[in-house]
Amino acid sequence: VSRTKMSGDSICVGAFDVDNRRNIRLLNALGHNHSANFPLQIGNVAVATYINRAGAVAPHTEDVLLQTHSPCISEKEVISLINQLANIIEGPITNCFGGRLFSPDGGAMAIRRNNLSDHSVCFWKANRELILNRFGKYEYRAERVSTTVKYVGFQEPLRLIPAGTVLRLSLSRWWNIDDREKYCWLQLSGWYL
Repeated sequence: VSRTKMSGDSICVGAFDVDNRRNIRLLNALGHNHSANFPLQIGNVAVATYINRAGAVAPHTEDVLLQTHSPCISEKEVISLINQLANIIEGPITNCFGGRLFSPDGGAMAIRRNNLSDHSVCFWKANRELILNRFGKYEYRAERVSTTVKYVGFQEPLRLIPAGTVLRLSLSRWWNIDDREKYCWLQLSGWYL
């Protein structure tokens, strides 16, 4: 479903398990992120086997250890599958992650340790257009919320993502800026037009 850039050559590979109707994050069999040469690409559909990662800690409860995978149906069916089977959040962006998002610095949104979400990935149907700014972040403006969302995906960035587009949002691993409290920051992994 998605590929997210991480440090060095590492990528985070996100997927949606159609049979179990759940978001998963595919780690290798040893529990590490994949490298950029991992063969599954954005929009690919595969038959896969995996085991749940022992000791997964909220909000990153989607981590699984990939055992096997092979190509399956055509990529054109991905949007249809997501729309039929996934839980797609609607309304303002603040509805995502159980309504726990907040803006610690008045800009980007995150969650904090004392108000955890039970998941770190979601599909959201954008209720407003998102506009790419000169810093590579998407600006979201609604009546009560104005924020930016860092784009960490591999798709060619769009200047404007129309309202009504299904997006895959994720929360970063815990990190901080300038020795402040660590947060899981909101990021945009990709979209499905």
